[in-house]
Amino acid sequence: MEAAVANLSMDKEGNMYYMSHGCKVFADITKHPQIPLQGNTYHVLVIGMNDHIPYIIIESNKKEYCYRLPEVLYDWANTIILQSVFMGIDICPCDINFGYMDDDRIYAEIL
Repeated sequence: MEAAVANLSMDKEGNMYYMSHGCKVFADITKHPQIPLQGNTYHVLVIGMNDHIPYIIIESNKKEYCYRLPEVLYDWANTIILQSVFMGIDICPCDINFGYMDDDRIYAEIL
């Protein structure tokens, strides 16, 4: 997951970098929109962190897009990143469904 960061290139101004698969990611991750949470399923290529803000890179219609995750998914994203780094368990790419439970809690379900 974050291993993709090793193969990135920064733009001349240092405002964004390009992941190895071509997706642009702003250095200020807050410039990216938050992922829509309407029970949508996304093909997730990368789960990452930038300044303690979790983000994902998805593939849709043969293009890559970066979205912030809600802060409540920080621990979820961090666990997945740590599993990849320290245990070699890399789930991406995979399909993940994001949405709200009946009690308005946010969920992320790896399919």
